[in-house]
Amino acid sequence: MERLTFKINGVDYTNAVQRYGMSTTYQKREGSNGGMMLDGSMTVDVIAYKAVLTIPMNPMLASEQAALISEVATDYVNVYYFDVKTGGYRTAIFIPDIGTTSAVILRDGENKYFSGLVLTLTER
Repeated sequence: MERLTFKINGVDYTNAVQRYGMSTTYQKREGSNGGMMLDGSMTVDVIAYKAVLTIPMNPMLASEQAALISEVATDYVNVYYFDVKTGGYRTAIFIPDIGTTSAVILRDGENKYFSGLVLTLTER
């Protein structure tokens, strides 16, 4: 099975993403024209559905993790990913949230490996 391509700001992070880990949900964005009607029914004013990507990363060297965190430690990132809603690849602007990473899990000489980093990207 071929992995789906995943890029942030043009940098390919496909191999850094856990093989079966990325999940997508769709956040409903509502406008101000919805609400409770006089008969008790509700009307919604859905403006759009925006993707929210939750991406567990593979264990990586401290230097690799630092580079990834530096890439997403900004207000917005440009993400190329496979969108399950459209059934194809798309590029969109996302707001990144850097999750907690776990402590060192293995030392190999001077290399330090980290695990547990989860990125959450919310479409703008």
